Amino acid sequence: MKQRIFLFFLLVTVHGTAQQMLPIQFDTNRYSQEFIISGIGEYGSTSLHNEMTNKFIQGGNISQAIKDRSFSSHKEVNRLGADLNAEIEYRNMKVNMFKKESVGFVVKAGHYSIGSLAYSKDAFGLAFNGNSAYL
Repeated sequence: MKQRIFLFFLLVTVHGTAQQMLPIQFDTNRYSQEFIISGIGEYGSTSLHNEMTNKFIQGGNISQAIKDRSFSSHKEVNRLGADLNAEIEYRNMKVNMFKKESVGFVVKAGHYSIGSLAYSKDAFGLAFNGNSAYL
């Protein structure tokens, strides 16, 4: 049974494919040279409300009512995660590689970051309301 499970996961990791949820759409015109810069940022949480996380990203005042609503929706263990990607790509179709007019080259570099955090309800309360509630 262990061998079958191992074989299944091996096949999935070797032959599994995925795609980016928001791929870049390219123009069908052939340019001689192109620079493409792209990036994406996503975050998600099990218990933080959008009205609170938007204040961190867009700025603004986090009122006591926002903190109280978010604190009441927290469970004992909560999660927060983020996914940040940035890429730059250079395409040159003027260079005729291998003496073929239809073959150029592409150079691409990127940075991909995934982060996550697990925290307790008490840690949220301590961070946003201070320690007076825990005395």
